[in-house]
Amino acid sequence: MLLPIASYVLVAIAAAAWALQAPFANMTGAVAVLLLLVTALRNSWAVTLAIAGRRRH
Repeated sequence: MLLPIASYVLVAIAAAAWALQAPFANMTGAVAVLLLLVTALRNSWAVTLAIAGRRRH
């Protein structure tokens, strides 16, 4: 639950850093995107397992 929130905070930080031309702006944005990707993959895998684990009646 906290990873997506942290990722969006990092996106906001990266945007501000990019506007100020800070050297860490690109890395911060990349980390945010990777965290969002990992979170999305985890959620997709959980949904897939939940669907596969349902019993048919």
